[in-house]
Amino acid sequence: MEKSRNSNYELMRIISMFFIVVFHFFIHTNIITNTSGLLRAILIGIESIVLVHVNSFIVVTGYFQGEKKFKLKKMIKIINQTWFYKVL
Repeated sequence: MEKSRNSNYELMRIISMFFIVVFHFFIHTNIITNTSGLLRAILIGIESIVLVHVNSFIVVTGYFQGEKKFKLKKMIKIINQTWFYKVL
C-alpha cells in the first residue's frame, strides 16, 4: 500500500513557517512600536494573523508526529540540540 501525500497540509506548513519568520521580524525589529497611524494598525493586524499560524504549525506537526512511535533517543537528540543553540 502506497502512502499519498496531502499537499494541503504541506502548503499550510510552508505558509506557517513563513509567517513565523515574519512574526520574529516584527518582534526583534520593534517595527510596530516605531510606527504610528494607519501603518501601525495594519502591522498590528498582520501580527495577529501571523500569530495564529504559529499555533497551526504546531498542531499540523503534532498531527503527523502522532502517527509515529515514540523514540526516547530522538527526544534526547532534540533536547540536546535545543540546549546547544540556547547556550550558543
